[in-house]
Amino acid sequence: MQSKNRSSAFKDNFQELLNFVSETILVINQAGFVIAANKSESTLLNLPNDELVSNHIQNLKIIDEKTKTLIKKQLQRRIKGEKIKNYEIPVLVKGETRYFEPYGNRIDYFGQSADLIILRDVTEKRQIQGQLLVKIAKIHDQYQEAEGKYRKLFQESTDAIFIGDAETGAILDCNNAASMLVCMGKEELIGQKYYILRSQMLVNEDCSKVLKAQAKGNSLNPVEAQIITKTGEKKHFSFRVSFFEFQGKKLMQGTFRDITERKIMQQALMENEEKFHGIANSVREGMIVVDEKAKVTYWNPAAEKTLGFDENEAMGKKTI
Repeated sequence: MQSKNRSSAFKDNFQELLNFVSETILVINQAGFVIAANKSESTLLNLPNDELVSNHIQNLKIIDEKTKTLIKKQLQRRIKGEKIKNYEIPVLVKGETRYFEPYGNRIDYFGQSADLIILRDVTEKRQIQGQLLVKIAKIHDQYQEAEGKYRKLFQESTDAIFIGDAETGAILDCNNAASMLVCMGKEELIGQKYYILRSQMLVNEDCSKVLKAQAKGNSLNPVEAQIITKTGEKKHFSFRVSFFEFQGKKLMQGTFRDITERKIMQQALMENEEKFHGIANSVREGMIVVDEKAKVTYWNPAAEKTLGFDENEAMGKKTI
């Protein structure tokens, strides 16, 4: 009788200790019966203590059948001494599904082996994680959309663009205009060193020096050069090299713009201007050319004789 009273007193003390803990605690034996629980359980799970203690987990209405099967399997694994990874169980509380993470330890409950289970409410954490995943998914979609737009602009650009490794000089990517520039397929260019461009385009020595300087980061100004393509066609290009970092890797971008038509027009204008000057300088009549602001842009020798002002005095002056 004294031994039973002592055991009862120990259980009462153990129960008081459980009640002192703010987290929800269940003690479940190897058969799956709840043999002890603290008061926090009643508050958190909205379930009277007497409806839980001495009841089998399979009979708990607050847990669905799928979860009951999961708990049973986890208890069996714990009995075998296997390590249990963190997992969540849904519990119906006041008509609302809440999620708990069970943490268990094997204990000796007054002569019988049992599991002391601490239930931690992770509903809010789960909701925050869900919101965070939605935000991450939205950011990912925006990134994918931005990348798609960049890729479209990159491929459709009329400028030839090469992307390379700044350290090794290997070509990592190029657009369609780049392939057309050197008359080589993209698959031929990827992995090649950037100096293959110099071998495909006969750039003059001065431009080669500038290109090397740009590759070292010493110049960012665009450079004009006349090149000869693989097919033997002569073209004028303006090119520049810029540097940037992506995912911790230093990359360089070479951009080549075809300015052949502009050069042809400039040459034609220069030739026409020389012809005009040749004719204007030989006529007897004074000829004066002014711009839209009435400033003198040309003053021929006959104008000097007629008006008494030489070209240096007249250039840039307003006529009205």
